[in-house]
Amino acid sequence: GPGFGGRVTGEVGSDGFRRYALSAGDGQAGSNWIVNLAHFRTDGYRAHSAAARSTANAKWRLDLSPRTRLTLVANAIETPEVQDPLGLTAAQWASDPSQAGSNAIAYNTRKQLRQQQAGATLESALNDQWRMTLSAYAGQRHSTQYQAILKSVQALATHPGGVIDLDRRYRGAEWRVQTRQSLAGAPLTLTLGVVAEGLDEERRGYLNFVGTTLGVEGALRRNESNRVANLDEYLQAQWFVSPRWQLSAGVRHTGLSIRSVAHLSADALTTLRYGATNPVGAVLFHLRDDLTAYASYGRGFETPTLNDLAYRSTSGAVTGLNTALKPARSDNREVGLKYAHADWRATLAAFDIHNENELAVQANSGGRSVYENIGPTRRRGAELALTLPVARHLSATLA
Repeated sequence: GPGFGGRVTGEVGSDGFRRYALSAGDGQAGSNWIVNLAHFRTDGYRAHSAAARSTANAKWRLDLSPRTRLTLVANAIETPEVQDPLGLTAAQWASDPSQAGSNAIAYNTRKQLRQQQAGATLESALNDQWRMTLSAYAGQRHSTQYQAILKSVQALATHPGGVIDLDRRYRGAEWRVQTRQSLAGAPLTLTLGVVAEGLDEERRGYLNFVGTTLGVEGALRRNESNRVANLDEYLQAQWFVSPRWQLSAGVRHTGLSIRSVAHLSADALTTLRYGATNPVGAVLFHLRDDLTAYASYGRGFETPTLNDLAYRSTSGAVTGLNTALKPARSDNREVGLKYAHADWRATLAAFDIHNENELAVQANSGGRSVYENIGPTRRRGAELALTLPVARHLSATLA
């Protein structure tokens, strides 16, 4: 309810488990906020599996006017050190499931993470027909991971090392305007939007040893500056042709560019560009008030991520970004029926998905994955889902 309130909780358990949390908020009309703080720590069931995590979340919603609302959000997370006990072979697990995996202790395998991000959304009803939304966000994320890659494996001069260090700064903004109009005497909703996003990444790799000392940051083996930028424009339309018929359509254009500079290779420059225009469409027909038939089609487009592009070989023998990767494209079709009446809900759907150049792992070794485009794939299937009441406060879902 409205008014200021707060709560403090604490939990303890076996294996050194501890969790403390604080939440506070104010639910006044026109201006309400909430803050959550939490800290978690465990010694872990297995050897070398201790972990700690601290999180903070905040949200403030403020009505600037009867037609305009501002929402602010912020989030922070820190894991100062999370030990990685690695996997066990069947024989190791049978002997002692609580032990650490091979070389986990010798190389002190672990991961550290820090992330902070904030965002804002401004929503305004310009008049009875037009509504505008403007949102923006920014953040940074730094992670360091120490792996159990053997010194002998890193002997190759081009090997990127057993320590991965990533520093990323990202930001984005979206402008969206929506209007309610009329076409042939039937209601029509149009949505137009533009999205711009960017990412700056410093990707470094180090040896995981110095001399005979293992599990420490050694010589620099990889040093890249990567920049990603994308600009998307989209248009959506919903036309309520009659009380029984509804048509939906949309189109989205995506343009994405990647610029990578390898500082250890005389500042070698790699640039990549991807682009596509993808349509979507759907038709709904209300057979009855509680039964709807639908059919939909959508064209999909998935570009490789920086992690997909990061390696051309697991050993580092072939350096640089995996520029041979192509974006994956898909055609998605679905038809079905939806039933909803009181507490009963049911969905019956059939789908067909055809993919070209799907991204898949070609090789995975030493904590590094090399991706490739595979041949055409097709997925066909049918789904039936039922949700039905069992008792006053109990329902069951079957699929």
